[in-house]
Amino acid sequence: MYIERNGVVALVTVPNGIRREFRRKLIAGDLPEFRALFQELLDRFRHRLKSVEGATPLIDVVQRHFLSQRSEPIVDARLVFDLRAVFENKDTWGKEVKFQPQWMDLLYEVLSRKKSNIQLTVGVKFQYDSCQATRTPAILDHLAAAWIACKPLLNVAKS
Repeated sequence: MYIERNGVVALVTVPNGIRREFRRKLIAGDLPEFRALFQELLDRFRHRLKSVEGATPLIDVVQRHFLSQRSEPIVDARLVFDLRAVFENKDTWGKEVKFQPQWMDLLYEVLSRKKSNIQLTVGVKFQYDSCQATRTPAILDHLAAAWIACKPLLNVAKS
């Protein structure tokens, strides 16, 4: 979890340095299997957080490098997208989201042909300006629900 200027985010990060076995399992199947995993994540987010106005399920992929072990990272590329955009569904939690399935295709391609430092983050952002729950103690339950919804991603590591 982290708090930023415009919201609070609950997420699971797959760091670049994760064991190769996990990354292989994540992309082991073909693109339809990969998409099915993220569809399951979205379904779990929707089930637990549909009533939370302003909750945004997101994917954040970043490629970066470091000039030295102590230097700040240099970001070479970043792709951030609303997970609802990659799956066609009329139930978008009251928010208009443009259908763009190619973002998931690109994510699969990037992860399966990885040749650099790539970090994958999956989670839910609760923006202060659009999510009233951020002003109440209930936000703690919503953050926990978002983490719990990430279980299928963690199961890949265990399998």
